[in-house]
Amino acid sequence: MNRRVFLFSAAAIFYFAPGSCASENTAGTELRSLDKDAFEETLNERISSIHDLSFGFTQVTYAAGSTQTVKAEVFFNRPGSIRVNYKLPRKQEIIYTEETLYTYIPAINQATRQRREDITDILGAAPSVIFSTGAFTRLRKEFDITVSGSDELLRFEAVPLVERGYDRLRVELCAESFLPLRSDVKAVSLVSETEFEDYRINTGLDEDIFRFHPPPGTGVIELD
Repeated sequence: MNRRVFLFSAAAIFYFAPGSCASENTAGTELRSLDKDAFEETLNERISSIHDLSFGFTQVTYAAGSTQTVKAEVFFNRPGSIRVNYKLPRKQEIIYTEETLYTYIPAINQATRQRREDITDILGAAPSVIFSTGAFTRLRKEFDITVSGSDELLRFEAVPLVERGYDRLRVELCAESFLPLRSDVKAVSLVSETEFEDYRINTGLDEDIFRFHPPPGTGVIELD
């Protein structure tokens, strides 16, 4: 499974603020082109209003004639702490802070620890680029961005200007709340579709969520 694809598509969710239409059926909605500058201004307002966020997602990836389903819960706390609790295809925990990345697999009672400055592939630039005011400005320098919408739906599409391992990222959002409803990533050999649900925003997440407490007997491997 390409974890980087998941994290990039899911990361888009952190742009947006709470609302009530996350399960709305938008099939067949006619969209019109929207001004990217106006969209960027609203995005920055939404970003600055979010202090912490949690949500669930289901991602289905189709590749080489096979299908894989991923289910997880995600927790985010400013300035850049992230926790992902995977339920499918196997239980796994990922905790990313300003200093380190922990990955823990309960089935083998093993964890890895990696310094943030050494992380170049798993998370890419997501924490530094996506989770900050001005993110859209920086994305516009690296992606061909189009934004369209209607009274009910917004659609954000990003095509890399240079090779990144995928061809396109698309996110559909509720126009009232700017909450993502679903996203998809298209690459040469796969298509990955994600549905988002159960948003909880600015609830005051406990900082302990973003600390790794290894169970007794856990082996922690240091990755340089």
